[in-house]
Amino acid sequence: MTQWIFSLALVACGGGDDNNTPTPDGPPTPTGLACEAITYCSTWSANSSTVTAPTDRGGTIADGIYRLERGTFAVQLLQFQGSRVNAIGDSFENRSGTYTTANGNISFSYDKRCEKSGTTTDTGSWTNRPYYVANTDTLLIAMADSGTGVVWYEYKRVAVDQICTENANVKCGVTNCSCAVATNRFGTVMSGVKSCSSQ
Repeated sequence: MTQWIFSLALVACGGGDDNNTPTPDGPPTPTGLACEAITYCSTWSANSSTVTAPTDRGGTIADGIYRLERGTFAVQLLQFQGSRVNAIGDSFENRSGTYTTANGNISFSYDKRCEKSGTTTDTGSWTNRPYYVANTDTLLIAMADSGTGVVWYEYKRVAVDQICTENANVKCGVTNCSCAVATNRFGTVMSGVKSCSSQ
């Protein structure tokens, strides 16, 4: 079952100062983050191998862009800045809202959806998901549910210019390989066979 939070995974367009950094398992300081700050389109896939559940929980999520690399096929992005979060889809469409952490869990609350045609109100939430910051650049979230429990996703913090950089976990496995990133605007997804363009 697809959840918008999954389309999701980083200081994308510059970062906040220290006052915007959330405390471990505490409420982040409010700040602004445009829904279209970073937009993305890709036909790539992530490593769907099982991510072992961490024994620890919680931690400070540093501002930035986190690319989903293991746990499911979809290459999803999460952008954190202060208390705001963008779930960045792989077809130049985002959801934007806030996040909170408490007792080793993270909760997302979305208030808008934005794409090339405009921004609309679109509320939804994904709450009380166990999470763990393994190190400064690795974020683990129990983002999905299965018949046997939760499914953990592993995100890696990347710079904007690394979003479309392949590695051992994130790569193109199809013939119509495309990956494009735009800042403060939206690109184009061609009709038919997906072909991305940030122009």
